[in-house]
Amino acid sequence: MMGYKGLKQSSSKKINHKQGRNVPSNKPFCSLNKLWEDIVDISLHMSEPWGLMGDFNSVLHPNERMGECVSESLSAHTPLVLTFPHCPRQRSPFRYCEMWADTKDFWKILEEQKQQAYTGCSMYQLVRFLKDLKTPLRKLNKDKFSDIHQQQEIHRVKLLQIQNALHRDPQNKELQ
Repeated sequence: MMGYKGLKQSSSKKINHKQGRNVPSNKPFCSLNKLWEDIVDISLHMSEPWGLMGDFNSVLHPNERMGECVSESLSAHTPLVLTFPHCPRQRSPFRYCEMWADTKDFWKILEEQKQQAYTGCSMYQLVRFLKDLKTPLRKLNKDKFSDIHQQQEIHRVKLLQIQNALHRDPQNKELQ
């Protein structure tokens, strides 16, 4: 018979993780009543919407599996993705990309930004200048480089085509 052994708890700001496990028991239904008591206790301390997830089909021993012929290493369950729409997504830190300097737009952005008047000490002016560059440089990155992996694949295919054509016709001046 299978029973239930208490919940272990760990928490963060938004997610409480409770973990129970199956244990051998002569009184499995008493253990399950304890599980439900723990779940009710958890619900009484929740002030926001919450959910309960788990593998309620788990077994204590592999020979207790019934119905599905699934090996121990496989799961018959579907992964679940939770999203928390009210949680603000943290913006990734700003990083300079050297590839930007190869575009005319980068130098134009720098020139335009240099035209801005900044007052205060030199360090403040520099910090303000760099901070004001972030938005146009992020836009440049999005506009010119957001599909960089797709561009790379397109150019890789073109290169292979040219190399194959050159291999077939090494004297072709257009390919050299």
